[in-house]
Amino acid sequence: TAEALAALVPGVDGVLGQDFLRGRVFTLDYRRGLLFWGMESGLLLLRERRQGAWTRVRTAAVPLSCVLAGKALATAAVALLQVLGTFAVGYLVFGVKVEGSFLGFVLVALAACGLAAATGLLVAALGGTEARARNVSILVILGVSMLGGLWVPAFLLPSWARDASAALPTTWALKGFETVTWQGGGFWAAVPSA
Repeated sequence: TAEALAALVPGVDGVLGQDFLRGRVFTLDYRRGLLFWGMESGLLLLRERRQGAWTRVRTAAVPLSCVLAGKALATAAVALLQVLGTFAVGYLVFGVKVEGSFLGFVLVALAACGLAAATGLLVAALGGTEARARNVSILVILGVSMLGGLWVPAFLLPSWARDASAALPTTWALKGFETVTWQGGGFWAAVPSA
């Protein structure tokens, strides 16, 4: 509740506390979903390679870079639909609004979707087998989510974890979405997170 939040975070109370809680829940939940979607798209690439689909694609007169770009764009497009769907439900049901720059929101959303696509390509490149890639990816995604502040607010983490989280894209995406949702930040405030 907002009262419990006010006890934990000085200066956050009342309406601001409600906005913090609403905005934080929606910026957290879909971020993990995007990372797991990226993982699943990478696993699909591994499955297609195992089933021989990549051999057929390689015989076409299309460069491999175009095929990979198409896979990455498809993954990013589905991720963007997830972001828009999540925030639409958040707006309609819970009143979550983009209080800051809408253009900043779009920029951060596109960067987050690019992260999902890059996650998929990374899983496919390093995965080896589908089972091994799934196990390692889940471990990495959960670890990055925890350190990036997606499980608990970063200020509750030990100082070494806060320092380590500054290098993680999950931290920057979370900061970007918090900036343009409940904090009401402008476009230029969201740019460093993208």
